[in-house]
Amino acid sequence: MAVHEGDAPFPPVLETIGVDVALDFDLHALMVPEEGKEEEAAAALARPLQSILSVFLVSHAMVRLWESWGVRPAAMTGHSLGEYVAACTAGVMSLEDALDVVV
Repeated sequence: MAVHEGDAPFPPVLETIGVDVALDFDLHALMVPEEGKEEEAAAALARPLQSILSVFLVSHAMVRLWESWGVRPAAMTGHSLGEYVAACTAGVMSLEDALDVVV
């Protein structure tokens, strides 16, 4: 079983894609492609917008997964997109605002 299928924080965070952000593509389908569409998805994820957004959302989902296990950071730092994930985790920025910046 893949982490996006079994661990509770992943599906809700990944379902945020396309709901809060107006995209002209289905990022969830690229990150979790149907059988036979893996090469097409990999090529699409090589494009900057798709790759940046997927890195941000997977990082955010990982934070939520750790939080669901009871792990909370005492301090946050990040580099590049990680700064926005850190800001969301620290409560300084909402997920929606961070997505606006990232997209």
